[in-house]
Amino acid sequence: MQHADEEEDINKVLYFSYEHFYVIYCKFWELDTDHDFLIDKENLIRYGNHALTYRIVDRIFSQVARKFTSKVEGKMGYEDFVYFILSEEDKSSEPSLEYWYIWMEMEF
Repeated sequence: MQHADEEEDINKVLYFSYEHFYVIYCKFWELDTDHDFLIDKENLIRYGNHALTYRIVDRIFSQVARKFTSKVEGKMGYEDFVYFILSEEDKSSEPSLEYWYIWMEMEF
């Protein structure tokens, strides 16, 4: 946050740029076919041209790695999606490593 505050051009700060927000929001909107600002398993399975398996989507929705902030059972809200996509797109960050490690630990 301090780096974002100090940088004159906010678009240079990773994950705080308007461009990053717009891309994430558009991906969310694309998956949220009924536009209720909630994503279910069938919506998420289409992420990345069906890059996720049903097993991974089931694990994400089991909320073991991270509880959803969405109050609607079986649905992922925008905040949950942002956490997911940041973990998916930048697997070198500590939160991402923790997020995916739990899936791997459960697998074996």
